[in-house]
Amino acid sequence: QETEMMGLISFFGQILGWLPALLFTIMNENGVDMRWSMSLVSYFLATSCCLTFMCGSYEDAVQLVAHTSDEYLKQYSRNSGVDNFFDEEQIKDENDGTDGSGTNT
Repeated sequence: QETEMMGLISFFGQILGWLPALLFTIMNENGVDMRWSMSLVSYFLATSCCLTFMCGSYEDAVQLVAHTSDEYLKQYSRNSGVDNFFDEEQIKDENDGTDGSGTNT
């Protein structure tokens, strides 16, 4: 679910990223004074700056989702059988008397 949210944020960031330039161009081509066009772009910059200040700490966000990431990785490894592969290989090495590098212990 965290990935979906990040995808939405990225999508809207890309969609809205060109909007100030488009509005500036439309206003400039229609003969609106350049001061108004620049103030419109400044409005978008000021709004994004204020929204950025309201965001939380990156470290706090990472700690908040760390347990879900660990749970996902455990579930993924369980479903893919990766743990079983490594366990079987380790058991073979223990039975053969090797340490996995091809040398005897």
